[in-house]
Amino acid sequence: MEIMKGVIVSALEEMIVKRFGKERWEQILDRAGTDSRFFLATSDMDDAEVMKILSASSEVLGIDIKGILRDFSRYWIGTYAKRVYPAYFMGVNNAKDLILKVDEIHRLITQNMKNAHPPHFEYEWKDSRTLIVRYRSRRGLIDMAVELIRAIGEEYGEPLDIKKIGDSEIEVRFSR
Repeated sequence: MEIMKGVIVSALEEMIVKRFGKERWEQILDRAGTDSRFFLATSDMDDAEVMKILSASSEVLGIDIKGILRDFSRYWIGTYAKRVYPAYFMGVNNAKDLILKVDEIHRLITQNMKNAHPPHFEYEWKDSRTLIVRYRSRRGLIDMAVELIRAIGEEYGEPLDIKKIGDSEIEVRFSR
């Protein structure tokens, strides 16, 4: 059993309740078949349960899973993470700076959390404007990583050309 921290579901709940209401969130939990109704950011959650909640969100809201990931990513970057983890946004002035900081942020946030297994990222510059981001996680949520990178670009008003290259690499081309 793989474990994920409850912060993802906590943020998803906040986004859905704000946009669609508490009743829709309850429908999602019912559809997912989860008994839990309260999610602490630091609680351990089975990856399969989180995936069921994401899938149920797609079904109940009538939004494809890519749309759910896109909306979640925009909310995570633009609202939730800035409020919950403001220190990690200090001194970050552009999308490139934040993307290159994500692996370190994951390490710092989870270093003292039992059962924390965040994805890790490795970076390689292909040329002066093209970054290869290697996604390292057994979860297979590279599509979420792609949408989070897209949301970072949107947050900083920077158009990014993003391509998923296989199951573990993302090419990010910066416009400047």
